[in-house]
Amino acid sequence: MRRDFQTAGVVVHNLGGEGADAAERQRASRALRALADERLVVISKPKWARSTAVKLTDGGDDRARALAKLPLLDHALLADLHARRESPLGQDELGLVYGLDQNIELVWHSEFVVADVRNPAPIEERVKLIVLARRFLPAITRGLVVANATLERHVWYALTPAGVEFAEGAPPAVPKLPRADRELMGCYDDALARARARQETSPPRLPSELGEFALNASPARPRPGFAEAWGDFLASGSGSVPGS
Repeated sequence: MRRDFQTAGVVVHNLGGEGADAAERQRASRALRALADERLVVISKPKWARSTAVKLTDGGDDRARALAKLPLLDHALLADLHARRESPLGQDELGLVYGLDQNIELVWHSEFVVADVRNPAPIEERVKLIVLARRFLPAITRGLVVANATLERHVWYALTPAGVEFAEGAPPAVPKLPRADRELMGCYDDALARARARQETSPPRLPSELGEFALNASPARPRPGFAEAWGDFLASGSGSVPGS
């Protein structure tokens, strides 16, 4: 699913919305073509899909995020993750990255360490993890970061080779973007709720797949000194990480 999204975007089954007539579908098609002409979206017809797929360009993603008041691609966040590459709190794994044919070494970092959270039970600490996930999302959709989760649903993040190159480079220029639109912010929240509902009930696209998401898996090889460093991290704040 993530690979499909990165290469083609989302499949639009009902251009114009549910129940749209021919005239409404034509208007929606013209609007979509106008966005493509402005290089805000890319329109394609993947072999695995029966309908049109639409993918935001990087510029289109920035514009959509600004309108919905969502975090933009955060160079400082990725640079911080890269600066932690030698930390004993990192974990190493030889794994695949979408878009690459070969296995590569990934360095995984716990959401708790990156967000400076010891105990996610208090609501204010859970909010920190949610905010962190939202900050990472633009980098994930652009293939700069990959995410995984343990069986306890604790999230880990790793830079891809493209993410390392981005983190080591200079921060990109801040694009000129529109102000947030309250109505569009509501549209985003509604669309997100519908998408989550679909994911809970949708069967996998291929019968050989187990579902829309990969099985939770722990990213794997703790480094020498991890246990001591993890204990020091927990001791430096109050509470502890459940299931750690």
